[in-house]
Amino acid sequence: NNHTTVDDRKKLLEKMSVTEILRQGSAYSAMSSIYSSILGREDAGFIKKNPDPNSSKTKNTSQRFTEAVEDTITCYNKQSITTPTLDEIVQISNGKTLEVVLGNFTSPCNITHGERTGACMRIGGVGEALYKFSLNDENGFHIRIEDPKTHKYISRVTGFRNGNTVYLNQLRVSLDKRYSNHDLVEAVQMIAKKLIEMTKDSDNPIENVFVTDGYAMSNYGRKCKLNSEEITRGLGKIYTDYSYSDACILASTKEEGYAPLKSKKVPAIYKVQRSKPRVIRTDMEDAPNLINRVHTIKQLLAGKTIENDELEVFDFKEDLLFCVANDDWYIYVDRNLEIKSDYIDKDPRAKEEFDKYMLIVEEMLQKGLVKEKSHEQL
Repeated sequence: NNHTTVDDRKKLLEKMSVTEILRQGSAYSAMSSIYSSILGREDAGFIKKNPDPNSSKTKNTSQRFTEAVEDTITCYNKQSITTPTLDEIVQISNGKTLEVVLGNFTSPCNITHGERTGACMRIGGVGEALYKFSLNDENGFHIRIEDPKTHKYISRVTGFRNGNTVYLNQLRVSLDKRYSNHDLVEAVQMIAKKLIEMTKDSDNPIENVFVTDGYAMSNYGRKCKLNSEEITRGLGKIYTDYSYSDACILASTKEEGYAPLKSKKVPAIYKVQRSKPRVIRTDMEDAPNLINRVHTIKQLLAGKTIENDELEVFDFKEDLLFCVANDDWYIYVDRNLEIKSDYIDKDPRAKEEFDKYMLIVEEMLQKGLVKEKSHEQL
């Protein structure tokens, strides 16, 4: 209970037997393990801590976790969006490279972009409506920016499409001192131009890409005013900064100004962006964590619930020889040289990846190539 005082808790503990204290402690530990399996340890930590600034108004930690799990299932059920998806490494003018991911929904950081960047767009935040829209609606998405070598999280910007225009909301400042805000702006500008290029011959071309002023965009020069009601017409009630912020023109088919805005429904023809398969080194803890994430999410998608204590979590007693996995499948080899595997039958591309890597792993076993450094063979 978030409203009990320290003295109240002390009195409660005095009345509880040692057995009851241990029982409740064990239950809490098990529940934490379940949430860590579903969300990943790092992102479960963000949900638990509810960091400032712009912390969630939902102060009950259990409620935030419950919503985070529900949002994760929403993400796995999302199959397509109205904006082209991509995962590209872009090189900016100073020679630096950044990886930009648009339209991926299975990475656990989709649930914690707000917590990671100090934004209100989070569970229980002032901007929760846009957070929910980006996950639930086919017009919504996130753009994630990361280091292409280490995959360290650098920034994000949330977006939505309406008719011929893509609107981005808050390009957050760089979280990595090696990359300036100007670096982020240049990378996102390149992606904006690419979206226009990718759709120019389609039935519904993108003709403008805007982003709200402020944060990483503070020193950007090409700005204009937009009517916030006009840009969200037909999309329902969602929160955006366009109601009080200038719009920065990232790209347009018009050299001066921007193309006339055409708010209309467009079909969701672009498959969500898949994460890249990962080969996990045996001397790290990543493999059991990723395996259990796939395992628990598959159970949730099948209708099992946390509340009824129906979820099973693997307890790895021995080190794995190696593992290759994605957000919706895994293949690993144990110390007995036995292959263990599973996949979530939601995205047909998951089964294709799974079958491809299974053949590789089976061939490696047949050739005796599976050993401590077998990840180098893939």
